[in-house]
Amino acid sequence: MSAERVAEVFDPSARTVGSGWFVTPQLVLTVWHAVGGTARDGEPAPGEPPPRRPLSPAALDELARDRARCRVRALADARRGHSFRDAVTVWWRPECDMALLLVTDVHQPASRAGWAPTYWADLTSADPVDVTAVGFPDHDVVSGMRESRQFSGIVHPLSGVRSGQWVITTSALARPTPGSGWAGMSGAALFAGDRLVGIVTADAGGRSGPVAELRAVPAAA
Repeated sequence: MSAERVAEVFDPSARTVGSGWFVTPQLVLTVWHAVGGTARDGEPAPGEPPPRRPLSPAALDELARDRARCRVRALADARRGHSFRDAVTVWWRPECDMALLLVTDVHQPASRAGWAPTYWADLTSADPVDVTAVGFPDHDVVSGMRESRQFSGIVHPLSGVRSGQWVITTSALARPTPGSGWAGMSGAALFAGDRLVGIVTADAGGRSGPVAELRAVPAAA
């Protein structure tokens, strides 16, 4: 996990926020419910995601044409004082709450030479697995900006089987709130070691407390 690849996501049209993961310097994996306001009404989901190779300005313009923009920023760029960059939603699957964003702002510092691929893994045994994720809870604001928050937790593979989601137990955020302390964390990449095992989608408890129970879409989905 790296601050270069942890993403902060904001959809101005729907006024929703989320988190994400830079699969490549131009593609961000996040949750559909954080960026659903960027899609055209009634537009069917694309059959295939865009290629992972860098795209030319002309190809970027073609993919981004007539699409509402959302905004993304890497945690490392926020630390350096860089602003958000324009992105558009180019692939989505509402049934599993997943989306891919394509960064279209090529004028911002985006070159990340030598990025390793993101490898994913499934959890095939019933043994609990230690996991970690980094995202941007909406309530955790410092100097007018969402602060990053890393958490560690445990996935229980035999919980949530019928709904097709991983169940993660973790300690709650330090700052109690009237509602969920985890709103805005949706889209955070969930890692077990160096393998992506899921994407955080929801706070199952929906409120602050001594123990939180989060949900994540398995990477295999």
